[in-house]
Amino acid sequence: MIEPLASSTATSTQITFSGFASSTKYYKYQDDYHNLTEFITNENGQYTYIQDLLAPHFVFIQPRKSTKFIKDDTTGGDCYLIGTWDSNNKICTFTQDVFDTIQIDNDDITLDGNRYILSGWGHGVFLSGKSGITIKNLNIKNFSIGIRLYYSSGNIITDNNFSNNYDGIQLLYSNNNTLENNITNLNGWGFYLVFSKNNTLINNTADSNSSVGIGLGGSSYNLLTNNAATNNSTGILLSGDNNI
Repeated sequence: MIEPLASSTATSTQITFSGFASSTKYYKYQDDYHNLTEFITNENGQYTYIQDLLAPHFVFIQPRKSTKFIKDDTTGGDCYLIGTWDSNNKICTFTQDVFDTIQIDNDDITLDGNRYILSGWGHGVFLSGKSGITIKNLNIKNFSIGIRLYYSSGNIITDNNFSNNYDGIQLLYSNNNTLENNITNLNGWGFYLVFSKNNTLINNTADSNSSVGIGLGGSSYNLLTNNAATNNSTGILLSGDNNI
């Protein structure tokens, strides 16, 4: 997350990332997976670019170009490549395991994993500025973040299993979402809410995650009911006001 300081009048800044493999191609995305920049690191494994500071930006880098876009059109965007599309009810249902990132581009779409595996790099399912989305019945593995909501509110995440991700589910600046009947096992963080309000977590299980089972960072007015947090380094970590 890149945000200008409140006291700064700068409209841009130079940013250098390091620690990459030298002379290697990577893929930089800003705010969503449609905004792609491909780059090759220098011999020291560094990449430098000019970042605008006119608004906050969410920047993420992956070693592999990898995205399926689900949208409200005749084929469900790329849904036909991985499953079936019900255009009347706006439901994309997997018919196979998928080794890719899924980005949902329109509101009020349901993504039904049909108990298939979703595995790959970066994000498993990514929402940016979306509402009315239901994500269910997925087995999500081996991502940096299994499901990430960014400025996305009024969505439902239910009946999914998460394993071997850095974060299972992460909400960033996302309010009024419902997380229900999900299982996070053997991730870093199971559930992680950051600057997110009025969300409901009900009947979820966070088991054997190496860091935190359920974590709230700067998040207020959230409701946690009937969740099980067992065998994590920290069971439930709260930072914020008026959580129940």
